Amino acid sequence: MKKILSSVCIAAVAMAFAGCSSEDATQDPAPEARKVTLSITADQAGTRTVIGDDNKISWTENDAIEVLEKSDKGIAYAASTGCTLTEGKAGFTVTLPANASSDLIYAAVYPASAFLSENYSDLTKIKAILPATQTPTAASFDPAADLMISQAVRETTQPTEEGLAFSFGRVAALAKMTITGLDLADGETVRQVSFAAAERKLAGRCYLDLANGKVGALGYSNASERIVLDYSAVTGIGKASFPVWFACLPCDLGAGDAFTVVVTSDKNKTYTKNVTLAEAQTLSFTSGRLSTFAVDMTGIAGEETASGARVATLTYEEVGKLGMAYDTPVEYTNAGGTWTIVASKQNSMQINGSKGYIGLPEFTNDISLVRVTTHALSKEATLMLNTSNSTSGAAVSQSQDAESTSFTLVAADAGLKTGYIKSNAVVQITQIEVYTGAAIYLDDLAVSARETTDATTTYRAIAFTANDDTTVSAFDGCVSAASVDPDTKTLTYSVSANTTGAERKGTITLVAAANGAETTVDVSQAADVFKADPETVTLGGDANAATELTLTSDFEVGTPAVSAPDKFKIEGGAEGKYTVTALADGGAEETELGTITFTRTIDDKQIVVPVKQAAKGDVGAQTLMLTNANIVAGTGPASYGDQTMTDDEGNTWTAYAIRTYHSKATKENYHLQIKAGSQYFIKIPAVSKPIKKIVMTVSNASQPMTGGSNKATLEFRGESASSEVIGSATGTSKVIIDMPDNSFTEGYITATAAVRIWDIELSY
Repeated sequence: MKKILSSVCIAAVAMAFAGCSSEDATQDPAPEARKVTLSITADQAGTRTVIGDDNKISWTENDAIEVLEKSDKGIAYAASTGCTLTEGKAGFTVTLPANASSDLIYAAVYPASAFLSENYSDLTKIKAILPATQTPTAASFDPAADLMISQAVRETTQPTEEGLAFSFGRVAALAKMTITGLDLADGETVRQVSFAAAERKLAGRCYLDLANGKVGALGYSNASERIVLDYSAVTGIGKASFPVWFACLPCDLGAGDAFTVVVTSDKNKTYTKNVTLAEAQTLSFTSGRLSTFAVDMTGIAGEETASGARVATLTYEEVGKLGMAYDTPVEYTNAGGTWTIVASKQNSMQINGSKGYIGLPEFTNDISLVRVTTHALSKEATLMLNTSNSTSGAAVSQSQDAESTSFTLVAADAGLKTGYIKSNAVVQITQIEVYTGAAIYLDDLAVSARETTDATTTYRAIAFTANDDTTVSAFDGCVSAASVDPDTKTLTYSVSANTTGAERKGTITLVAAANGAETTVDVSQAADVFKADPETVTLGGDANAATELTLTSDFEVGTPAVSAPDKFKIEGGAEGKYTVTALADGGAEETELGTITFTRTIDDKQIVVPVKQAAKGDVGAQTLMLTNANIVAGTGPASYGDQTMTDDEGNTWTAYAIRTYHSKATKENYHLQIKAGSQYFIKIPAVSKPIKKIVMTVSNASQPMTGGSNKATLEFRGESASSEVIGSATGTSKVIIDMPDNSFTEGYITATAAVRIWDIELSY
């Protein structure tokens, strides 16, 4: 005995369903495999892709429904395996486990592809999805978007022979939007149409109450404010006036609300119309009803679609501050185009199986390669490049490698101008690179100022045909020669010397013989460096007083010329290091003792360094250095206490700091660690003249102190470790405190947070 539990509580297209049985020729092999046969009577036989203005539809042999059975054993469900059409009746066959319960409830969801599998406990909150990307025909909507639910039916035994009769009601609202006045060029056809309404949930996941024939929450997750209609496989579209069919979730637009229609052609042009409803205008999308309206595109010119770039990149650093979530698509536009992000905000763009995706921009040229860099990846995860963001979207390419965080998805020859990054498990994405157009990919080149002869780098060629030979078609700028070896995929190039004092540019263009696709590689050449440090040498006032001079040059430099060889000399030159030495005592301070001239051999460019000499008895600029070789271990881990150390010149340094830390590479390579507070310090030796500069090599100097939020600043204090701060600085590897004019010849180094110090150089 059967009983219909309730009528469908949504506005529905009512269809009467009479019984239609099919006989089983053999006994089921086991009770668990017993079949439940459902016979459904439609208004007429035919195809579900035909709909009239009277909103009547028909079933097709391609249709499938998801049947759910509720009993005291729980909920079982399965998709139908076929649809038979006989005299206007549609028959579905589905296999469920044998069930001896005397109280069973049956319900169904159409289409089966919309049903979302889960371990359900009751029928009141069943999950299904209405897809945002749809594939209508020229005359009807996409059946996969026609979300319907049945009335629930109660049975006392499994209806294995008499079958079930379901009556369906439509959840989806149907729309027929007529495009008029579209001015396409000869031979240009429509490839895609989209309809978008801000703050309206047009597609996404829904909760369905199948026990009572009601709709619960609409668009509770993966909600989209845009419906995309794919016409790439449809012929006969592209006229000035044509209907666009779609299904969406119920919603209303009233006075002041707006919607946007975008038509994209096969010539990669977009025609965009923004419509704002006037005071008396409304547009209602109602469950089970057909809404008809027209959009006039007259006078709208086509614009090139986003990004003809060779490479488009999206990084988490760009979008990390956006309000990303699994249930709300976020559109983000950068130089590569507009990306659609449905992801949770972790320390990356996180997608997780059916939760989330990242939609690529719409490109002018076909996508040939997508490279995805991940932060964390489940070992079972597979990344996929899909044709759509729905669960039924076909995967063009997929990749799995538990040992890597970089994945390459190849779309060459797939004809994709956009796509969707999806996964079957948790994937945290930090960067996506999309390569389009050309079949040859090579990173841009950066070279030094020096002349480069026959340098090599490898390129990647994606073959669109069996022939993937590559040639160099052009080069310019700083590039003096370029050639390729297609067998080894090697580019060989030469770059002339840069003596201009500024950065230079150049390009190399490669062409694929297979399809004539070109790729242009940018070559940047660094500016030449030619400088002396210090720019002026000051010698001490006594004979044999010496100071160091460093020359940095990208090119060979001749022997330095000395203008006053009787007063000073210059020696050395290895790795640009020179020593300048006074040959006689000075009298009063000499500001123009002479010059040192360095001449670059490649172009005779010169640097002239003035040489001064201090008054007799003045030792000039001096330095003290405490290195990690002078730092000794304390008595144990985290050992604090006063300890003295002697540098290579015999000067005494005193520290109150940890002294037992060492590098992993060299266990005797100790360093000091001081913390915040006046009780932790390094006392520098007393020197003969005011301190000018303190340079420290550090680690953790810019990191927050453990348990705190302050970043470390190193400080110089005069009379004591708790006196006034005279100078301070912060850095990541080198911290330089330039002292103001003062008379301090000794002092203390303190910090605002934990800092590890490896070397200290003091100039006075």
